[in-house]
Amino acid sequence: LDFETSPLIIGKLRVTDSSGFTFEQFVVVEVIDSTFDGQFSLDDVREENGSQITSSQANSGLGAAQAFVDINGDGQSDVLTGAPQAASGQGEAYVIFAQADGSLPNVDVTTLNGTNGFVFVSTTNETAFGNGVAVVGDVNGGGAVDLLISAVQTGTNAGRSFLIFGEELIAFDAADGTIDGRIDLSLINSTRGYIIAGSQANAAQGPFGSPSQPVASLDDVSGDGVPDFAISEASFDAGAATDSGRVLIIFGGTASFQALDASDGATDGVLNPDNLDGTTGIRLEGASSFDGAGLAISRAGDVNEDTVSDFVIGAPGADSAGSNSGEAYLVLGGTALATLDATDGTTDGRAVLTNVNGVTGFAL
Repeated sequence: LDFETSPLIIGKLRVTDSSGFTFEQFVVVEVIDSTFDGQFSLDDVREENGSQITSSQANSGLGAAQAFVDINGDGQSDVLTGAPQAASGQGEAYVIFAQADGSLPNVDVTTLNGTNGFVFVSTTNETAFGNGVAVVGDVNGGGAVDLLISAVQTGTNAGRSFLIFGEELIAFDAADGTIDGRIDLSLINSTRGYIIAGSQANAAQGPFGSPSQPVASLDDVSGDGVPDFAISEASFDAGAATDSGRVLIIFGGTASFQALDASDGATDGVLNPDNLDGTTGIRLEGASSFDGAGLAISRAGDVNEDTVSDFVIGAPGADSAGSNSGEAYLVLGGTALATLDATDGTTDGRAVLTNVNGVTGFAL
């Protein structure tokens, strides 16, 4: 990141005003001259050198996760951000559109109205909605980038994420009969997006006690030309391995989504990741208790120069070089994923990360 030319997002600042009211904000700082010396005061952020995006909801956690990319197709970078403690802990997420000159507005997210951005309102089935956000590219071929927002399922702490198609945002806003910038996710269907619903209780509960379900864009790791994405369940129990963790690699494409949707016998817009079968995606699991595989996920570019993207999965609790020494796995995309799937003798959409072998990836 070139701090002399690129915006810098500083997230989740808790501010108390002179009357004692506490609210959340995050700040976007844009360096506009060559005098940047590595030091600045957030008190000096003004419209000409940055933006303050705030929430008048006390203790909302605004800025807990952010993604910075052009969402509405006007050529300017917008912001997708989460507030997992908003709405009494149910959580909300927001898209804030950039202005015509490319700068972000000074705005309170409670005033987003469809023109300057959108508010995503989760259902009563979720808590901590917005604890992870990602812009995953055009995964359905609809002509716009799509959004992925994670949550924790109420009562069970199972994972629950929402894939929202970017070209449907305006229609989705109107689905409740009111065009007001508030998108009610209880009205999601396979035209507007999908719910990815984990089945294992506590799998989305982070190793350190707080909700943790990172989501990530992976570019095209399957090699079919369509972007793919990842969802982490860092406290998933693989058999008797407590909190070994797993990462769900979900292949993009309308046909892939439809097949996964129908795999449980009901075409209802809910995707069961336990049914990923190698053609719709793959489940990558940690090997041992408390590995926490998936606590971090990142794109790696095309490491082996086969024209297909690769990715990295972190397992901070792995014991490869001593207790909790940690390990990272570079997983190669394309045909290497199918080879990794088959290393346990069964091609079933499930693989253990320690089986990377130099052909399918590397343990770091």
